This record gives sequence, structure tokens and C-alpha cells, in this order.
Amino acid sequence: MKPFRIVLFSLLLALGIVACTTVAPSPAPVPAVASWDGTEQTSGIVGVQADGLFLVTSHLRDRANALIADYGREFAPALSVDAGLSRVTGSGLWTMTPEAMANFATMCQWRRRRGKQ
Repeated sequence: MKPFRIVLFSLLLALGIVACTTVAPSPAPVPAVASWDGTEQTSGIVGVQADGLFLVTSHLRDRANALIADYGREFAPALSVDAGLSRVTGSGLWTMTPEAMANFATMCQWRRRRGKQ
């Protein structure tokens, strides 16, 4: 009976060790280009300038202003339309300050949480 217990213990130990291995997920793919806005590949953040300002599309500006309408009063001082946004002359792009981008990201999180409730 003792040899049977030793074999059983060894088998369970071997199976237990194999089951304790860490599974490392493969890294998520990182997009190399901006997403599509209709037929133009320009939706969202187009780039970051050397001075730290984000180049964004009118579509992102519209989303930011919609979020400001819903959540702008949650900030002190309250956010106003086009807060931290400036039009780039001669193009359909806008610049967005890092603070405005952080506020946009925060409001996006709030919107996602509200949708899960």
C-alpha cells in the first residue's frame, strides 16, 4: 500500500506542478496609423507635435464637446465648449492641449462606466 501512495503522490505532484505554470498572454497589437473616419484615415488623434499638443480631427472635437456637455460640470472650474482646442489654420485639424486630452480620457471612462450600469 505504501508504494501505491508514493506513486499516487508523485503523480499528483507532477500534475500540480504543470498546472501551476504562468500563462503569458500575447501582447495586444498596437495600431500604427489613425483609425478611419468615413473614407479618410483621419479619425481621432492624428499626431503629436514637438510642443506636446495633440493634432486631432473634427470628429474627435465633436466627441469631446459632446462629453463636455454631459460631464463638463464635474470639473472645477467647469469645462466649456472647445476647452483646450484650437483650429489649425488651413486644415480640418485641431490642436488639443495635454490637459484637455486628459480630461477627454477621464470623461470617456465615465461614459463607459455609465454604460455598464
